[in-house]
Amino acid sequence: MSRSQWLCAASALALAATLPPAVQAACPTLPDPNITFSGDTVCVPATGTSGDLLNAGASAPAAAGSVSITGGATVTLQPGAGAAATPIVQIGREPGSVGGLTVSGAGSALEVNGGGKTGNAAQVRIGVAGGTGSATIASGGALRVLDPTAPTGSAGPAGDSISVGLVGGTGSLTVNSGTVTVDSGSGAFLRVGDRGGTGTLTVSNGSTITVRDRDPATTGDANVSIGRDLVASPAPTATTGTATISGSTVSIQSDGGFAGLLVGREANTTGTASVSGSTLSITAGREAGLQVGRDTGATGTLTLSNSTASVQSSLGDAYVVAGRGGTGAITVQGAATSLQIGAAQFADIIVGRNAGSNGTMVIRDGAAVTVTHSTASGFATGTVGRLAGSTGTLSVRSGATLDLTGPNAVLQAGREAGSFGSILVDSGGVVALSGTTESTLMLGRLAGASGNLAVASGGQVTLSGPLARVLVGAPIEAGGTLAQNLAAGAGTLTISGAGSLVSADRVIVGAPVSLAGSTSDGGTVIVSNGGTLQAAEVRIGTSGLVGGSGGTIIGSVILDGGTLAPGLSPGTLNIVGDLTVLDGVLKIEIGGTGAGQYDVLNVSGTTMIAGGTVLFEFIDGFAPTAGQTFDFFSGPNAPIIADDVTFAVGGLQAGFQFDLGPSFTFVALNDGVSTTAVPEPASAALLLAGLLGLAALRRRAA
Repeated sequence: MSRSQWLCAASALALAATLPPAVQAACPTLPDPNITFSGDTVCVPATGTSGDLLNAGASAPAAAGSVSITGGATVTLQPGAGAAATPIVQIGREPGSVGGLTVSGAGSALEVNGGGKTGNAAQVRIGVAGGTGSATIASGGALRVLDPTAPTGSAGPAGDSISVGLVGGTGSLTVNSGTVTVDSGSGAFLRVGDRGGTGTLTVSNGSTITVRDRDPATTGDANVSIGRDLVASPAPTATTGTATISGSTVSIQSDGGFAGLLVGREANTTGTASVSGSTLSITAGREAGLQVGRDTGATGTLTLSNSTASVQSSLGDAYVVAGRGGTGAITVQGAATSLQIGAAQFADIIVGRNAGSNGTMVIRDGAAVTVTHSTASGFATGTVGRLAGSTGTLSVRSGATLDLTGPNAVLQAGREAGSFGSILVDSGGVVALSGTTESTLMLGRLAGASGNLAVASGGQVTLSGPLARVLVGAPIEAGGTLAQNLAAGAGTLTISGAGSLVSADRVIVGAPVSLAGSTSDGGTVIVSNGGTLQAAEVRIGTSGLVGGSGGTIIGSVILDGGTLAPGLSPGTLNIVGDLTVLDGVLKIEIGGTGAGQYDVLNVSGTTMIAGGTVLFEFIDGFAPTAGQTFDFFSGPNAPIIADDVTFAVGGLQAGFQFDLGPSFTFVALNDGVSTTAVPEPASAALLLAGLLGLAALRRRAA
């Protein structure tokens, strides 16, 4: 037996007679063949002012010590008599010290019992204050911090906890076919990398991690932090936390309050977490959250691979956030991966939330993400770029799916002024909004915001329900659960490639003249190269532009103050439905006489040009000669043209004259002279400005 073992045993025997029965037999009576203390290791029994204290490599700088518990043995640390007399385990505490803990074998355990104290919390610290500590829980062994009977709020903000690498220390916790539990009534925490420390957590081979707060009040808190620093003064020091979880189960639960996984939490922290082939469960009464890159100056990365993850709130809100205030990246990948976010009120995915945040979320390779809520007043929401100064990017790729379901389903890119959001759905990725009351996709929701959605290579975005609408730089009309908003930001929707589809009941681009008082920073929809936009109605308002080449719009298209520009550069846009021009600009580009050198609208239904301007824009230095003809419309029905429609020509010198035949056949009556040699920018604003200097116009009756 080592000298430290004898000291621990002797101190236990000497103090046992003075301690109340509830705290006797806390430190082990040595020798015990299954409990080994070596080197600088001390177990100090509880007193009236302190609980049991187990130190390994913690009593002096540059010391080394270790604890080994095997063969089904259990070491239980108990509280003392005082209100703050809670037990503490410290593995590697002093500068330069090294401490080790091993708990191995079925039934072997180190248990730290908080005892329901009101003034302090039970704690396990691995690598503290410049020391290096390592703990291994293996082969059926267990590490337990238990205080389930603690009064509500008894431990204050500290709670009962396991900390790995804190206050400048370096710590590692390895759980291999083992169990780690923090179960408290007053806050339960597992911290990996804390307050200037460096921490590493490795969980594998069927291990179980459980962090639970049993407080039924909404103030309860249970969380796992990978990279945490709450030091406000002096300035936070660099903190790093790393967690690797494979083939195991992690459960974070708060019976009444908040439960969360936080990766990269405060300023100057870096957190990295990888979960593969595992189950991650976050459940709470009030609020359940998964946050990556939480505060300004924090950096977090989370990868879920072939795992099942769930973030659920039974009473309030549940959310997954990439880049709340810092930089956060979440990857959800693999056909066996599912991430479910469910709440009574608000269930959210947020990518880039606060000012200065930068969030990225990638869902790929067949992974499935579901966001669900249940109450009529709540929402299932995906927000990419939320507040001013935030930037977010969301990708759904390679056969992955993102489903938002419930009474109200909303997906938005660029929510408030100064925010920017970008969404990519490609390579067979699918996004579905299924709101039994409302389904709304918004690109550039409020004035000053900017949002983009690109659907490519067979990607699909579908909206269903009684109110299913896509708003591209468009105002929110009254009538849905969302509040009316007449001042919209800027939005861009591109649909490209065979099989690529956006489907809804209504699509609004820009601010329709028919919606009095509405404004838009600009909306653009481009449908090209086999892409399809399907809606009962596509309405193009002021500052709105719809165009594309080789794409198809299925539904009625109404030009209501904006610009319809088939091709954008010469090409054919297909409309399977009716076309109605009420106001705005129908822009036709002509760059030559051959097929594909001028724009064509292929309309299967009726075409009514009741108002607005038809602009014939000659580009690329091309000028027609007398007698040349162009058919800009194809389909079974000739366009119907009202008498008060304005016709204009751009790109030619004054003096050019033309005629329109009965089927909208354009006939040059004399030679034109080009004024441009290069393509003009495809901007509605520039095109309309060009009308100020157009050639003299003429329309002859057929």
